[in-house]
Amino acid sequence: MKHKVIDIENRDEVLQKSDKLIHGLDAGIQAISMDFGYHIKNTFTEPKIFDLRNNISYRLSSSRFHFHLLFRQLNDIQLKHDNLEISNDIRNSSVWHLEIDKRQLSYLLDSIVFHLSSVFDYSAILINYILAKTDDTPNWNKIENHARGNSGPFSNEKIK
Repeated sequence: MKHKVIDIENRDEVLQKSDKLIHGLDAGIQAISMDFGYHIKNTFTEPKIFDLRNNISYRLSSSRFHFHLLFRQLNDIQLKHDNLEISNDIRNSSVWHLEIDKRQLSYLLDSIVFHLSSVFDYSAILINYILAKTDDTPNWNKIENHARGNSGPFSNEKIK
């Protein structure tokens, strides 16, 4: 069975797009917590919303940092393997180095997944906190009907 290798041709572009996405998410979380904390419910004396915001921001920044490390590590691995000498010594063989490198990449990927999963957890807690403070309950049927309609802001989105 032949596997198709997908290679990233422009790593800088991928990093810029991921930075832009993470920055946008972080800015959105900052805005929500500030608007809610200072303007909507005047809860700025309660630190919980700001603690949640800070946890989300930390996890987003950590995932961004590890994503950049992953790309650097991939580049270093490529350079190392391009320069490995053919050797009969197992400790200098490409197989030995490849096993070590796979583990290190796995560590970084695990960290990225952990931090992004934590972002979802903290976001759910933040949403629950806001809903509990405003005594609102989400009406998913209204959201769905609005999304399926032809005139709503979600009408052209993929959630139909």
